[in-house]
Amino acid sequence: MGFDISLEQPTGRHETNHLRANAFSSAYPEFVAFEISRDAYWSLAEELAPDIGMTAAEYVARGIGLELNLEHDEFWIQLQFWERSVTFTLPNFPRLGTGASVDAVRPYIEHFLRDGWALLHPTTGDPIESVDWVIAIREGYAHRQGRVQHVADATGGRIS
Repeated sequence: MGFDISLEQPTGRHETNHLRANAFSSAYPEFVAFEISRDAYWSLAEELAPDIGMTAAEYVARGIGLELNLEHDEFWIQLQFWERSVTFTLPNFPRLGTGASVDAVRPYIEHFLRDGWALLHPTTGDPIESVDWVIAIREGYAHRQGRVQHVADATGGRIS
């Protein structure tokens, strides 16, 4: 679990996530595909596809749930492709700080913004229309970290 940054695909676009993931990883080869066995992916598709009105075959064909990962020694970014959106996940309490983490993911978010995707506000889910979207993402990330810390404090949990 971490902090999610979601973007919604432009209306009228119907590429498969396989094409999107391939284009993204070609532009940013530092991201590598999360390897999952074919059987495990099909099992997941059979479980989740009915929730979004698809068959397992449609779910797999469209590449719902594909995942790319970027990992450094002290930081990671996860990118997942969904039915009509993509989600970047950043770690809770990154060693380099939330501001630097947002700076690290910024060029990858801008990749989708240039292609017409709508960035969604991290707390409201509404599209962010402002060019100052980085501020909204930083504030949302800091707010999320405060909530995670509060839960840890209240439950006696530990943040590692």
